[in-house]
Amino acid sequence: GGFFDSLSMNLLMCIFPVVRQVSLDLVLRLYVIDDQSQVAVAASLSSIIATVVTYPLQKARVMLQSGETPPKVSSIWHYLYDGVTFKVLDTCLKTFILFLVKEHSSSILCVLEV
Repeated sequence: GGFFDSLSMNLLMCIFPVVRQVSLDLVLRLYVIDDQSQVAVAASLSSIIATVVTYPLQKARVMLQSGETPPKVSSIWHYLYDGVTFKVLDTCLKTFILFLVKEHSSSILCVLEV
């Protein structure tokens, strides 16, 4: 049925956090990070990498769920990456804000404990 049509794609989408964490580890190893805001930038960069890697899977999942027919082979890459710019901006902004809030909340909690 329709519910299970994209189950394999949904399971495959579990690789997003793995790609994000591996790329974050690589970025942190390659660059010297002195400040927590730099960690937020590194996390945003790793989210961009993970988004670009997994975006075609997201598009394919949507295609399966909607019953849409695949485009011609010559335009498949253009179709799969159509709209990736907005998804990258969305993911990057969310990750940056998440890391900044996390770091500032831990410093506020340290002040409250004293």
